[in-house]
Amino acid sequence: MLLLVAICMGSGAGWWFWPRGDARFVGRWLMREENESDPVGELVLRSHGVGSYRAPGEVYVVSFRWHVEHGDFVIGARPREGVVSQRLEELSELLLDWTGRTFLTDQVTYQISSVSQDEIKLLEKDSVPVYLKRVDAK
Repeated sequence: MLLLVAICMGSGAGWWFWPRGDARFVGRWLMREENESDPVGELVLRSHGVGSYRAPGEVYVVSFRWHVEHGDFVIGARPREGVVSQRLEELSELLLDWTGRTFLTDQVTYQISSVSQDEIKLLEKDSVPVYLKRVDAK
């Protein structure tokens, strides 16, 4: 029985930490908008498809799922409709108040313009380009 529990736990951990994200994006990045020198935040993108965002000078952290799909960098999840959406927003705000951490309740999609080892250029519809500059080595 103990062996079965260990196998189940190992399988669950293996599934959770199995690489899902595009390896080119994994790491710590400073995010800045075009023509701006100061970053608008720091992204940490993990290989298993979970990321986090922290704005400069802020203590709160926003967690989200991320992936690359058809030339797009996608963070968050498609918004839910109606009551479920409202409850997720409320839960997100409560978590932020209680723990200083929260989760993204909607989805943001950027078109990938270019990718190099140390910099990624992203385009969002009707917005200025966003640059990710690697903070750490892979």
